[in-house]
Parts: sequence; C-alpha cells; structure tokens
Amino acid sequence: MLETNRFLDILGPDFECKAEIPQDPCPATQMPGPVLEDTGEYVCPYCRRVLQRARADETDFFDDDEDDSDLQEDGSVFVAEGDRVIEQTAEQGLVIARDDSLTKIAFTIEGIDNKFAMYVAANKEDIISVLRELEVAEDPAFTGKNLAPKLIAVASFEMGRPPNDAALAALQKEFTGVSKSVLMRRIDILRKVLRPDEDNSITSSIRYIGNALDIPSIIIEKAVEDYERLRPKNKIRGNEALAAAWLYLIATNANVKILKKDLFAVAGVPRNATNLAIKSFKDNAQKIKGENDSEDKS
Repeated sequence: MLETNRFLDILGPDFECKAEIPQDPCPATQMPGPVLEDTGEYVCPYCRRVLQRARADETDFFDDDEDDSDLQEDGSVFVAEGDRVIEQTAEQGLVIARDDSLTKIAFTIEGIDNKFAMYVAANKEDIISVLRELEVAEDPAFTGKNLAPKLIAVASFEMGRPPNDAALAALQKEFTGVSKSVLMRRIDILRKVLRPDEDNSITSSIRYIGNALDIPSIIIEKAVEDYERLRPKNKIRGNEALAAAWLYLIATNANVKILKKDLFAVAGVPRNATNLAIKSFKDNAQKIKGENDSEDKS
C-alpha cells in the first residue's frame, strides 16, 4: 500500500487498512485523505477509526524550563479534556463492524435489487440500532459473530420485504449463513418481538408479499380487508401460501397481473402449497356461488 499512500506524514510508511472489510486502496490513503475532526484527531473517511492526533507547531508550546505545575497530588499528570485522545470503545467497534458489513451488503446487490441496496445504505444507523438491541438482549436468533444474515433480516423487516430472489442469490455467494428459510424465520421473530401489537398472521403476510412484488397499496389493502371480512376457507395450512394465493386472486380480479414466477420468487412463498391454495380458494368460491344460485331459484 506504500506506493498508493499519499499521506505518509499522517499515516506512516507501514499503514494498513484495519476496517472490518479492508479496502484496497484504503480511502484514507487517497484524496481527499484523512478527516481532521474538531477533537484534533485524524480519522479514516471510510471506517471512522482514529488514525493520529494532529500535531501543533513545535514552537507553539515549546518551553525550555522543566515545569511540574501539571503534576497532581497523586503524582499523575493533569491532562485537559480537550487534550485527551479519545479511544474507540468496544461498542463503537461493534457498530463500525456492522456498518462495514452493511456497506458490503449494499454494494453486493447494487444493480440487482437497487431499491433494497439504497434502503440499506440510507438506513444504516436504524438497522444497526435494532440489531444491537437484539444482541444485547441475547435473543437466540440474533447471537453469533456472523453479521450479514442478521443485518439482512433486520433490513428486510424494517423495509417491509426481503431482497429479491436474484439479490438473495448474490448475497448467498458473498456471505456465509444466508439462506431464504432462515431469513424468513428471523423476520417472523422480529414481527413478534418488535411489533407484538400488530397482526402477525395471514394479513401481515399479504402486506409483506405485496410490498415485495411492488403491488399498488390500494390492491394490497383490498386483499387484507376482503380476507378479514370473508375469512375464506382453505384446505391448505401455512400463512405464506394462503397470503400469496389470496393476493394473487384479488390482484387478478382487479386486472393487476402477477406472474407466478415472480410470486414464487418472494422469499418464503412455497410453490406447490400456493398453487393448491389458489385452487382451494377457487373451488370454495364456486361452491358458495352454487349454493347462492340454488337459494335464489328456490
């Protein structure tokens, strides 16, 4: 990195990037270089690690006389608050590591699922805050050192949908521990832990799937209202299958086209169970219609 280090006077000749996800070259070595904070410290523009304190001009505080006036009664040396070098705390280090991981997540899926990537980049602080609360509380689903799967789950929950199928595949290649099934389980846990007052059943899944497919909100809410009003019967069990099937039928009736391949690409939506649920809803609707016709004739 020596040949690309433009700030040898600040970083030194042996500088190496210490970020959770090292950059080559490190942004600190390139223009505009390290950032000088109000505290008098140079920090990396990428990971915000303290690199060096700025040195005042040697003539500013030069004094030929040895002076013990700063010695305290216990023999320690008084250091003014403004002269202290603020070291990175353990919590700050954890936050930086998670920030680095979110940066890499957004970079990995940029151009594949740009909306998700942009959401992650713009909401790092909130995503990290939620995850740290879960980690401090030692929630079993959010322990361990593998950061990416946990961060993706929190981002998916906060955004209202997971990454699309292609983006999820890219994330699986880049990070260990990323899987569709585990992601969905974590999202369900987040719903119950963070939004216990909200409906976590089929209507919640309808909204989740609808947002994942970018279906107009008016159609999503109609599907929710109709389901709550009618409570249609179905021989299939499983919230995702029932929600996907019901949303598919309501959207189709409203002339909003949903391709089944897109429906099944939503994380957690099972192909076979959803197809059976669609058929069951249709069969029950025909049965009810037939009974109503018979009553009208009589």
